Amino acid sequence: MSLVKNSLLYIISTLSVKAASFLLLPFYSYLVTPAEYGYVFVVSAFVSFMSIFMAFSLHGALSRFYFDCESKEEVRQLYSTIVLVIFLLSLSLSGSLFLLSNTLSVILNLPVKYFQYAVCISFVSTFYNVVLSLLYSMQDAKRVSITSTVLGILGIVIQLSMVLLMENKSLAIIQTMMINAVISFIMFCWYSIPYFTTPSVKLKKLKLYAKYSISQFPSDISAWFVQLSDRLIINKYIGAFDAGIYGMAGQLGQVPQILFHSVNKAYAPFAFSKYKEYEAGDELALGDMAKSTTVVFSILTGLIACIIVVSNNLIALLARQYATVAIVLPFILFAIWIDCLRILFMYPLAYMVKFIKVKSIIWIIGAIMGVSLNLILIPRYSVYGACVSMIVAYSFTCFLILYFAQRAIYINYDKRKLRLILFVTVLFLFFYFIGDNLLAFAIKTMACMGYIYIVVFKCNNIDVKRLWQNFVLQILKIVS
Repeated sequence: MSLVKNSLLYIISTLSVKAASFLLLPFYSYLVTPAEYGYVFVVSAFVSFMSIFMAFSLHGALSRFYFDCESKEEVRQLYSTIVLVIFLLSLSLSGSLFLLSNTLSVILNLPVKYFQYAVCISFVSTFYNVVLSLLYSMQDAKRVSITSTVLGILGIVIQLSMVLLMENKSLAIIQTMMINAVISFIMFCWYSIPYFTTPSVKLKKLKLYAKYSISQFPSDISAWFVQLSDRLIINKYIGAFDAGIYGMAGQLGQVPQILFHSVNKAYAPFAFSKYKEYEAGDELALGDMAKSTTVVFSILTGLIACIIVVSNNLIALLARQYATVAIVLPFILFAIWIDCLRILFMYPLAYMVKFIKVKSIIWIIGAIMGVSLNLILIPRYSVYGACVSMIVAYSFTCFLILYFAQRAIYINYDKRKLRLILFVTVLFLFFYFIGDNLLAFAIKTMACMGYIYIVVFKCNNIDVKRLWQNFVLQILKIVS
């Protein structure tokens, strides 16, 4: 029940913010050109890349070793030690990047000012991600949800104001990212006060944390190369306009990704706790994992399939300069589906320390494949080449992760049910070709409702009436 409750909290808080953000996208498409958006998406990709280096994957060690702590003092030692190391790493790296900003901005095809903003955003936002890892591990969904909602609403208001007032739209959005990062740093300081009231840094434990993060680091970096390097390559070889088109498609494709990650924030601690129960001798724990994974799989598949079917109707709301997005979006959504499956099936490898190296090797191979295909296909086929390379790299890494995850901890999934879900989904996707007018959208909407009922509820033997009653009760409890 805690998994359901926490998932609801994360979903509600995320939707309350992201819904407004996505509703504003058609409005922004008439104000911000693809070239201006291209710079924004490149900065975002660089920020996510540098955040990995600045944290050195130590937030992953925080999530992993939290469950080994037997007292509040041990949690304090874990958190304060990791924060101190991250601070020293990120400070030295940020200083080095500033000294090389003129050279690196040319390599990335970015204005120097944008590059310097990206460095500052990377440094400041790193710390908020650390405290979030702690709160997720504590399963403190309430504080996470409230904080995320407040920060999200402030971000939307500030960004909309600056885009309307400033002539340089890309600079306006990037400066908004900087302001949001500063506000998130203030929240980090506030939540971290209880863990720094007394000095509790334990450098003796640092070796254990570093060993885990070092094994995790290659996979995190490689995952970034698989997921986001295409934006930098498009901007470098094709230009900011095409980077903006590709980025806009990725932005629209984030809808199912955001919802999945909202559920995953509750699912990850749940999975680790189940694996720990299994190691303690509870054989039923893996059965619970199999059922939960199948439900998440069906919801994810159903959501992405529905968005693909209505995607051409959604693109019709954007300005004409973004019309190419209609061709790119279905492929990106398919790639996102594969990437989410990778995360869903990855937890046995993340939990079993001896398999961390295997996970890293998989991602390194996937990164080499993805970047190589991008460098070959993007100069020839632009954004379409990026789509092909993304699907190939994601599929390869997902297959290998699933194979080795089953070797780490074998989970007996209901394969018949999974095949049925995929079969019904393939048939449903033919509704995409109906058209993009109002009548077609109405038909697609009714088809989506029937499809979701079959794939999510019937395939998982879920009582819709009982589920709705429980959902309403959970909402009332959360509100109260």
